Amino acid sequence: GSAAVLGATLLAIAPVLLLTGHTAPAALGIALAVAAATALVEAVSHHGHDNLTIQLAAAGVASFLL
Repeated sequence: GSAAVLGATLLAIAPVLLLTGHTAPAALGIALAVAAATALVEAVSHHGHDNLTIQLAAAGVASFLL
């Protein structure tokens, strides 16, 4: 579960950040931070609630960093 969320988040966010003009280190750092937050939230959320909490965590971390 959490490892899959981490990997999928990295694969989804890093390329988008690169395509929108972020440098590779910045894109990787932001993607890792968002991926780590979502994986952590997925690990501690109750079954079924993680569908909402993962999205909120990703949006919150990305909003803060961007």
